[in-house]
Amino acid sequence: MAANQYFSTSGRLLQRALPTKDNLRKRGIQVTTECVVCKNGLESQSHLFRDCYVAQLVWKSSPLGIISSNAANVRMEEWLMSFLSYFFDQDGREEGRLIQFTSILWSIWLHRNDILFRGVSGSPETILKAAQAHVHRWEQLQEFKKATSQVVQEVDKAHRNQKVCVFKMGNCQSNNFIAVVVDAAWKKYDKMSKKHWIAAVGWEEDTNQPPRVQGAMKIFAQDPMQAECYAIYWGLHHVSQVARNVLLKSDCREVVQALQDPRKASKHVASILVDIKNMAASLDYFVCINVCRDQVVKAHSLAQQERKCL
Repeated sequence: MAANQYFSTSGRLLQRALPTKDNLRKRGIQVTTECVVCKNGLESQSHLFRDCYVAQLVWKSSPLGIISSNAANVRMEEWLMSFLSYFFDQDGREEGRLIQFTSILWSIWLHRNDILFRGVSGSPETILKAAQAHVHRWEQLQEFKKATSQVVQEVDKAHRNQKVCVFKMGNCQSNNFIAVVVDAAWKKYDKMSKKHWIAAVGWEEDTNQPPRVQGAMKIFAQDPMQAECYAIYWGLHHVSQVARNVLLKSDCREVVQALQDPRKASKHVASILVDIKNMAASLDYFVCINVCRDQVVKAHSLAQQERKCL
């Protein structure tokens, strides 16, 4: 849920535009007046979001610790604006408390609708859990934006640096983002050995945490470049199953150049490059960047171990 939707609830409250029962009756719509959350009192904006005993428990138990019962004589719009202004003035660019506040408002409204239309029971715990889930998604979005910004900066830097090759497709559109390193271990074919598998490829998520994606497999390749193409292909194949935005790192400059300009590709890798691009086109965002050898050492170790088993 985007932060704009949380703020939308606050804006509609300030404009007295939410279809609470008192507002519906003012518009000539005949509905009962009882608050569906607490079953006690007229459902108005001030009652539902602040004065209802369920709302009071939610505010008091939330990380904000607001005692809403002290504001019974304050107009709802003034009460709302006082907190919004306070968080804006005190926290500046740190939006944590503001998101907490608006998420609680949003969750109260959603819970009210669930009670009214789905017949669930009123529960402060349910509202608090929903609000914290919204906050958690917002925090994840901020982390994604930060990671995306770093990737974009890295890509832009790569474009400015002629020594680094970058191929990219699409645009970042979600918070499901992953970086992965790939590499191949190739050995010249020995006709006397009668071995059909002469290479292996490896891939692993580029993170300090336990990797979500990691693996290696044996392949047949005519030369090192074809092996590197297969490393990118199989790494992308596996990582695309867990993420829609992928940064793939390879130490093979020739393959990245061939992705940039198919005219530079040898015939024996052309079809693999087409398959890579087709797979990348199914994602939201794909970046393949040429990096130095030491940055793909984890993938190279996986590929080397797999090849030694041949």
